[in-house]
Amino acid sequence: MCPSHSFARWRRKTGFLPGGGSRRMGGDGIARRRSNGAASTSNEPDRAASWDRVLYRKQAFPDNHTDDTFLSGLVLNGRITPRVLSEVMLDATTVSQQLAVVALKSTAVAHLLSGRVTARDLVAIDAALLAAGALAVAAMHGPARAVRRCARVGPAMLAAILALTPLFQTMTAAISDDTAVATAVCSLALHLLTHDYASLNSSSARLGSFVSLGAAMFASAILTSRLPPAPDARSPLEPNAAVFADMTLAVALFVLLPSLRREARQRGAPRTAVRRVFATACLHAAAIASVLALRGIGDGNVTTLAVGYVAAVFGIVVVCPAWLVRMMGFKEQINGPWDEAKPDASLLR
Repeated sequence: MCPSHSFARWRRKTGFLPGGGSRRMGGDGIARRRSNGAASTSNEPDRAASWDRVLYRKQAFPDNHTDDTFLSGLVLNGRITPRVLSEVMLDATTVSQQLAVVALKSTAVAHLLSGRVTARDLVAIDAALLAAGALAVAAMHGPARAVRRCARVGPAMLAAILALTPLFQTMTAAISDDTAVATAVCSLALHLLTHDYASLNSSSARLGSFVSLGAAMFASAILTSRLPPAPDARSPLEPNAAVFADMTLAVALFVLLPSLRREARQRGAPRTAVRRVFATACLHAAAIASVLALRGIGDGNVTTLAVGYVAAVFGIVVVCPAWLVRMMGFKEQINGPWDEAKPDASLLR
C-alpha cells in the first residue's frame, strides 16, 4: 500500500490535525480546527459578489457562467452603413456603362461586315477616342507629361496591333461562324460578370479584372476574325485595315478606358452626380443608336434587341438598387463584447 494512503487512513482514524491537536482532544485542538475552518471560509469567494468578465481572478462562478448582463452590450446593425436609393443607383451606373461599352464593340463588327462603316471611318473613330484620352491625361498631369506618356505608349501599342493583325485575321478562320459568335457571347458575358468595378475606387486590381480583360480581348479577336480580307490583298498575311481598326477600338475600350477612369478617380476628379449621369446617358445613347443602326442587317429583330438592351439597363440602374435597399431592411447583424478586438488606428498616431 502506498505510504501516503496509509497516512491518510491513520489521520482519519485518529483525528490527527496538522499543527497539533485532534478531534478526540478538547481545548487547543478543537479551537485550532475552528480557527482553521474560519480562515478557509474567509478565503472562499463570496457568492453574493457580482460576476466580472475576467479569468485571472477567482470567482464564485464556473468558467462557463453566463451572467444576466451578457446581452447588455449587444448592438444590432451597429456596423451597417444605411443605403440611400439615389446613391446606390448612381453607383450602379458604372455597371451599366460597361454594358454600353460591350454593346458598342459588338455592333462595330456587325457594321464592318455589312459595309455601312468602312475601315477608314473606324480608324477616324479610333483616332478621335485616342485624342480624347490624350486630352484627359493632359488635364490631369499637364501637357508635357501627357505628350511624353503618349509618345512612349502610343507608337508601341499601335505597332503591336499592326504586327498581330494577320494573326487576328487567320487565328480562328477554321471555326464556323455560329461557334465563333456563341463563344464570343459567352466570353463577353464572362467579361461583364468578372469585371473589377471596385477597382475604379482603388489602386489595386483584383484577379477578376485580369480574367475580365482576357475574356474581352478573346471575344474581340474571335469577332475580328470574321471580317473578310481586303479586296486588294495579295496575301492572307497582309495587314487588314478593318482588322487593325477593330482591334484598336477593342484596346481603347477595354484597356485604356478603364485605366483612364481609375486614374481620374485616384487623382480626385470631381464625381458629381450630373457628370456621371451625363456620361452614362451619352454612352447609352451611342449604344442604342448603334444597335438601331443594325436594321436591314441579317434576319434578326433589331427593335427587340434594342428593347432588351433598355430593359437590361433599367434593371441594373433601377430595379437592382431598389431591391438592395429593400432587402437591407431585413438584415440583422449582431455585434457585442464577444467579438474579437480590433486595433484603433487613432491610438497609433
